[in-house]
Amino acid sequence: MNSQSSREVRVGVVSLVAIILLVGGFAFGSGWLGSTEMVSYHVSFPTSGGIQPGEPVTVHGVKRGKVLAVANSAQGVVVDIALDNIDDITSEASAEIVMLEITGGKRIELNPGSGSATLPVGSNMPGTVAADISSLVGLFGRLSGRIEVVLARLDTLTAAASELVNDKQFIPDLKRAAAGAAGTLEQTNSFMRMNKADISNLIQQVTSLADQLNVEIADKSPEIDSLLSGLQDVAHRAAGTMTLADTALTHVADLSENVNVTVDRVNSGQGLVGRLLYDEQLSRQLDSTLVEMRMLLQQLNKHGLNTNVRIGTRP
Repeated sequence: MNSQSSREVRVGVVSLVAIILLVGGFAFGSGWLGSTEMVSYHVSFPTSGGIQPGEPVTVHGVKRGKVLAVANSAQGVVVDIALDNIDDITSEASAEIVMLEITGGKRIELNPGSGSATLPVGSNMPGTVAADISSLVGLFGRLSGRIEVVLARLDTLTAAASELVNDKQFIPDLKRAAAGAAGTLEQTNSFMRMNKADISNLIQQVTSLADQLNVEIADKSPEIDSLLSGLQDVAHRAAGTMTLADTALTHVADLSENVNVTVDRVNSGQGLVGRLLYDEQLSRQLDSTLVEMRMLLQQLNKHGLNTNVRIGTRP
């Protein structure tokens, strides 16, 4: 009998010790025992970002504390956090609300900063909210209204393009405009070449006159000398302008030749513009495509865009 009672006592003592060790280990692991004193800070966010009291606060992904409270403020939201180690939290520290894991949850990730001064206990630090799947879905919802506006404008553009292609007067007007531009360039080129010698002669005479006047009145007042120097400078600049004009003449001639080649290609039906102007089959195909595009845009504008998003499960 005594042996049976002794055995029961030993079993009871072992069970009690096991329970004490289990509770003590849980308390120690939860931070109830053997941890340093927690200190608190305030973090300002534009929105709560879904953060809740009790969720973790990490530094470089390592848990450092937890969220104590979430409250509204005049500028957005103020979140109170508690940390067990603030040795590396500087005055330049900041925070960001991020996803805890892909299936859900939030955490606050602290950036300790690179300053030399430690952030005083109870101070406020700035915070931001990182984008996640829910915010992206909300953004897509806000953009859906703008998509309808863009589709309506695209429908208007396609209608205008179809009307322009079907305008029989547009093609002759375009041909006349191209021919007129080529003629204007040719006339400008001819005028510049015809008067090049006269302009060069005038510039040389002005330069010579300025040099002579500068020699004859070298002993005159500084004001007159400055005036003549200015006149000579103008003459030299005019010579440089003539050089630029000569270069411009060359470019105008090249441009005129290119325009003539382009007009010839258009008139002969070569290239995209030539085909648009003279290829009846391409014109009919383009008109049919524009009509079908307009019908598609009308269907989208009438019925909208149906988007099916599946997250976290397999189809």
